[in-house]
Amino acid sequence: MHLETEEGEDIENPSEEQIRQAIRGLGGESGTFAILTRREEPLDYLQTSGEEDAFVVERRENDRQFRAVDSGLGLEKTLALFLAYNRGGAWREMTSWEEVTEKGKGGEWTARIIIAVLLLITIVAVIVKFFL
Repeated sequence: MHLETEEGEDIENPSEEQIRQAIRGLGGESGTFAILTRREEPLDYLQTSGEEDAFVVERRENDRQFRAVDSGLGLEKTLALFLAYNRGGAWREMTSWEEVTEKGKGGEWTARIIIAVLLLITIVAVIVKFFL
């Protein structure tokens, strides 16, 4: 496990107390976000942003992104999710999740850019051929 906050040090294999401090410090000494990463390849993590009783919690597993359906999770529930995730317990069942993975958007934009560049090259070639 790896714990990262906006303002704090990155911590390898954080203790439960370090996780508690990071989550309780959001909106203050920890900054605005905390990410607890299980592994880098494939990237799996639990992250949150917020303060006091209004936290947004998201998770990533197997290239899929999910967000807790409960908007504005409280501090204690957010903390419980992070501690259970760290322990490997039944953290997924502690709240409802909706998938928010953006599918295909990168490929669509890449295709649009390629088409625009090809169209521009064609227009320039026609202009050069007929007018110069």
